[in-house]
Amino acid sequence: MSRRLLVNDCLTCIEGTRTFWHDLQEWFGMEFVGGDYSNLAQLDVPKDATLIVRNATWFPPIKTDVPTISLLQDIMGDGVQRQMQISVLCSSRVVYNSAYTASKYNNYDGAIIPLPVDFDLFCPASPALMQQKLSLPPGCVLWVGASQGAAAQVKGWTSS
Repeated sequence: MSRRLLVNDCLTCIEGTRTFWHDLQEWFGMEFVGGDYSNLAQLDVPKDATLIVRNATWFPPIKTDVPTISLLQDIMGDGVQRQMQISVLCSSRVVYNSAYTASKYNNYDGAIIPLPVDFDLFCPASPALMQQKLSLPPGCVLWVGASQGAAAQVKGWTSS
């Protein structure tokens, strides 16, 4: 029997919610492999694994000959995280979550499978224009999420 692995830190950070990762696990009979990002690239891939579907961001390529699909949904600017993503993109097949995300990585072929996003509400815009339009105070931060527990942890956030 073949094994399909689904690799990410967790299926959801908000207790009691269901994400696209849950759907993939269910739809394709995948075995979830989670853990700290710092350890996921060292995954001991089982010999009977036939496919890996992984997050394209936050951890380096998994050293394996098993076909790998990397889901790219986080747009990174120039820097260490972007270079890590590029190494992942070069070592796997890429699936982008939107045409907009794919446009930010136009040198890397991949499929686009749009995840549902309300682009009327969540769209790239001029910060100054949005500040004025929404009467936001200078330096404000939009927080979408929870204030307690794992859901309050912003992935990739480091304070400077």
